[in-house]
Amino acid sequence: MAGKRRSASKVPLEEIRDPVAPTGSDTPRYFPLRLDELRAIGGWAADCAERALPVVESRAGTDPRPREAIDGLREFAAGGKRTARLRTLACAAHAAARDIGDPAAAAAARAAGHAAASAYTHPLADVRQTGHIVGPAAYAALALELDCGGNPDIGEAEVRRAVAQAPPEAGDVLRRMPPRSPGTSRLAMLLYRLDAALRSKPRPPFAPPSPGAGIDTPAALPLASTPLYCPASRPSACPPARAGNPAS
Repeated sequence: MAGKRRSASKVPLEEIRDPVAPTGSDTPRYFPLRLDELRAIGGWAADCAERALPVVESRAGTDPRPREAIDGLREFAAGGKRTARLRTLACAAHAAARDIGDPAAAAAARAAGHAAASAYTHPLADVRQTGHIVGPAAYAALALELDCGGNPDIGEAEVRRAVAQAPPEAGDVLRRMPPRSPGTSRLAMLLYRLDAALRSKPRPPFAPPSPGAGIDTPAALPLASTPLYCPASRPSACPPARAGNPAS
């Protein structure tokens, strides 16, 4: 019918431009969000989740669902369409997490599920939507931490690595949403640390490449000061854990 406004859930993502205030509120509920932003975030989310894949694949046998979720997200991040198949892959990875009895492997599967679901981040100013962005890195950090006996230094190092390699779009979109609170669980703290660090990360200024320089050459990262992830199968390589069990 002419003049009838479509609901935000049915409006193509690229068409959402002006914030829509909910009834009785002066706070904008929806915000601008582009598919190219979701693709940039998706590529980073896939990288984060993939770092924890060895945990689930070594402890949960040959379950293909977490890897399939990450592969599906990579197709979208590379310019593929955002189809219903990607949502199905995300749900399948979460189902794999529920089927796994091992906490570290389950966290790794959830990292893959959240990564695939990042493509369906809603342009909604709701703190719950931040989980689509920081969830993959947080669950991957938790999986690697648990796989190394619950050593918090491993998780914190993974958070720093994820923040250092995050695209500017991650912070840009998070700043359009309410910030997270620290919470009480280890997972909640990892989510909070990622959210806070990405919001405060400055956007790099544009610098055109110098003549003859390769435009795809990655910048060097200060990884020497970041503790390396070590699997539980090689406990001698793990830094000693601090007192207490922060992973509970």
